[in-house]
Amino acid sequence: MSWNGTVRCSECYNTGHNKNGCPRRKERYEAALAMSEEERGYGERRLIEQMERKQQRSSTRKCAYCSNEGHNRRTCETLKAHIGHVHKQEVAFRAAFAKHVKEIGLGVGALVSQADEHSRYAPRLAMVTKLQWEGISICSAQNNIDRFGFAQPVANMNNPNAAQTFTIRAPEHWNTGENWKATDYRYHEQTYGVKVSSPVPGEEPPPGWIDDDSAVKAWFKESERQAYMWPTEDNQNGYGSCEWWNLEDNQEVKEIA
Repeated sequence: MSWNGTVRCSECYNTGHNKNGCPRRKERYEAALAMSEEERGYGERRLIEQMERKQQRSSTRKCAYCSNEGHNRRTCETLKAHIGHVHKQEVAFRAAFAKHVKEIGLGVGALVSQADEHSRYAPRLAMVTKLQWEGISICSAQNNIDRFGFAQPVANMNNPNAAQTFTIRAPEHWNTGENWKATDYRYHEQTYGVKVSSPVPGEEPPPGWIDDDSAVKAWFKESERQAYMWPTEDNQNGYGSCEWWNLEDNQEVKEIA
C-alpha cells in the first residue's frame, strides 16, 4: 500500500489491486502451466508452486458462519440467504413503522405525553424536536422499539439539558411473526412509551431508509451469529429463529413493491 492509502501491486506495480488479484500474475501462471517441464525455469516453477499452495489453502478454508470448507464468511451463500430472509422482514417492518408514524401524526412539533401510568420514564408533556430513524430496525424492535425520539418538556422549553428521549409502543395490529416478543414483555416500550397528544403531519422516513439493509448486516456481524442457530429440519426447537414478521400475507410489502 502506498503512502496515500492506495493499494499498489508488487507484481505489475499498478494501483487498485495487490499481487493476489493481479491479472498479469494470473497470465504468467497460465503461461507457465502451458509449458513443458523442460521449458520451465526457476521463476515459472516457483510461481506454480506459490499459486497451487494458495489454491490449496483456499479449498481447505473453513467458513466462520456455516463451518463448511472452501469459502469464508464474506463469501458464504448460506449467510447471504439468511441475511436476505431477515432483510425481507426488515423492509416489511419498516414500511409498517413508517405508516404507523404517519397515521398517529408523530413528527417534529407534535406534542407527546406518557402513554399510561406505566410510562414512568416518558415525557409528561413535551414537544418533539427530532426523530432518529436510523436506530429503528426489526433486529432490535423484535424485542423492543428503541428510543428514537427527542422531545423538549413544555414546562422547560428553554433548557436544552432537560430534553428527553422516548419511543412508541408496537401496535397490536401489526403482522408480526411467532418470535416477535409479546406486548406484556416489551418493558422498554412500556416505561418509555408515549402517545401523541397533539399531532402534526406525520414525518416521512429518509429516502432509501425502508429498503436499506445495513442494520441487518450489522446485526449478523455484531451478534456473532452462526448457521447452527438457524432452525433446520434437524433442529426445529426455534432457538435463534428470526421469524419476527409474517411475510406470507404482508400488505406493507405489496404496497411498496
